[in-house]
Amino acid sequence: MPYHRSPDSPLPPRSPAPERVLWTLTKGTDAESAQRQESDEFGVELQLLRNGELLYARRHESDTLAVEEAAASRRELEADGWMEATWPAP
Repeated sequence: MPYHRSPDSPLPPRSPAPERVLWTLTKGTDAESAQRQESDEFGVELQLLRNGELLYARRHESDTLAVEEAAASRRELEADGWMEATWPAP
């Protein structure tokens, strides 16, 4: 007999999918980054964050499509004066 979860029982904890930062750009005191988050069930999600806050997320069928969209976003930001992040060496 199959198991059915009671509507009152909590969902099991979800383990976060691995993330990969594709790039980080800065302009003034702001930082914007693109990262991809993989999910076996739903493909790959591209996330754009500014100062750590989610600006945009979109799911893609493949890593290649997510990386292509991230590259297009990067080109737009660079055309607007954003530059590759350089962090001070410790």
